[in-house]
Amino acid sequence: MKKVYLDANSNYGLLEHVKENLVNMPHIGNPQSIHFYGQALKAIVEETRESVKNFIKADDFNIYFCSGATEAANWLSYFVSRILNSTNSLMIVSKVEHACVIESARQFVNSNNRVEITLDYRNSNLYEQMIEKIKPYLDRVKVIYWMHSNNETGVIFPLKEVISELKQKKDDILVISDIVQSVCKLDNLDLSYLDCWFFSGHKIGALPGVGVVGAKKKLNLHPFIVGGSQEQYKRGGTENYQAIWSLNLALDYWRKLGAVEATYKAKKEILKSQIMEKIPSDKVSFLFEHFDTIPNTLHLVVPGRKSSDLLVALDIAGVCCSAGSTCYSGKPIPPTLEGFGVPNRLAEGALRLSFRSDIIEEEINFAVEKLRNILSS
Repeated sequence: MKKVYLDANSNYGLLEHVKENLVNMPHIGNPQSIHFYGQALKAIVEETRESVKNFIKADDFNIYFCSGATEAANWLSYFVSRILNSTNSLMIVSKVEHACVIESARQFVNSNNRVEITLDYRNSNLYEQMIEKIKPYLDRVKVIYWMHSNNETGVIFPLKEVISELKQKKDDILVISDIVQSVCKLDNLDLSYLDCWFFSGHKIGALPGVGVVGAKKKLNLHPFIVGGSQEQYKRGGTENYQAIWSLNLALDYWRKLGAVEATYKAKKEILKSQIMEKIPSDKVSFLFEHFDTIPNTLHLVVPGRKSSDLLVALDIAGVCCSAGSTCYSGKPIPPTLEGFGVPNRLAEGALRLSFRSDIIEEEINFAVEKLRNILSS
């Protein structure tokens, strides 16, 4: 049976370029060993570190490797807790964050040092919303933990503009951001205003099991995992050098591919226009398209239907998508939609369609036709 993959935000899938070149890397040794085999692997790790720095334009950041975004978020929440828990300062975190951010913040940062911000999906002025929500806490705020773009809805936050205004009033705010869904989707990504950021390799075509933390050189991150001198004494444990090298190969692929945003946007426009043309507006709503969104993601709600039922029906029909973050799969209402203030009657019918850059129009047409058939039944 024909299958169309519309769940790229959960895992992009291993790039052919990565598969073909992984077989040629050294597979013996430990990057911490001083002999030939160890140093060959060490060179791979350090080459990838420089590759990340160049790709992200992060000369003023230290680059650290870990197992993925979940570990990165926990690491940075732990780091923040060391700063805040013995003070009267605050961490502000948005309630639309990925589970790894929300739950690690709640795990490590005391409730009296943490403020969780909700948004209104009906108000298209995110800048105004964010400023209005944060300003009452400005005297006490030390850390703002806010994602660059949302993994479920696709919403891109005006984080640079918001932080620029806030830092005019208080210049010592530490800003941490989940950039997982922005890397290799948005051209000319500017992260200079951030103090820390992180992303995962499997979201851009590398192997699962590698994540990247970027931290301004002025910051002295406390290690979350101890037990060795790896990663400049910041993260103990033998480096996952195969996954790290796969990240280097994936970045090489995207670097050669060049600007991708326009390609993604064109395909998203085809997907959206096909849905609007073939499916009545009373059966499908676009709750977030009045915001700026990442170009590979379209978020739908189907009033009166349940996401779980729709996902099963679509899967049987050959269309693989999701209701949102796989970390929250099986839960009736995606917490991210609660954070945007989406009422339950809409949120329970959420669908996220996220595609790879190489999707073709035939696949888009197939997926929309299957969705039309399911909603017509």
